[in-house]
Amino acid sequence: MTVHTPPPLPLTPLGYRRDGRAILPILGASLDDPGNPPTGETSPEGTDTKVVTIPQEELSRRFAREKDQGRRAGVRDLLGQLGFDSAKALTEYVQNQRHAEQQQKDAEQARLSEV
Repeated sequence: MTVHTPPPLPLTPLGYRRDGRAILPILGASLDDPGNPPTGETSPEGTDTKVVTIPQEELSRRFAREKDQGRRAGVRDLLGQLGFDSAKALTEYVQNQRHAEQQQKDAEQARLSEV
């Protein structure tokens, strides 16, 4: 019966992180393994993947559209939570509340001036 013992841990770090922790090599890695290619690089020939390039203007336009859609969805959710069907209904409600508050202040002012 043979007993497999793990190889000794490497004592020499490959480098150090910014916080001072050591970067140790991975045990069992093969030198001829290409690993995962970094993002943005093309994959080896013979695969069905394509690299797509989008101009910065188009990318900015798409991000702006997504941001607007998210903002509108957030407003719709908030209106729904407050019990309103639309932003117009909320605006009318707030205007009516302000008008009623102003009338109440005017009535109170009139009572005070009578005294």
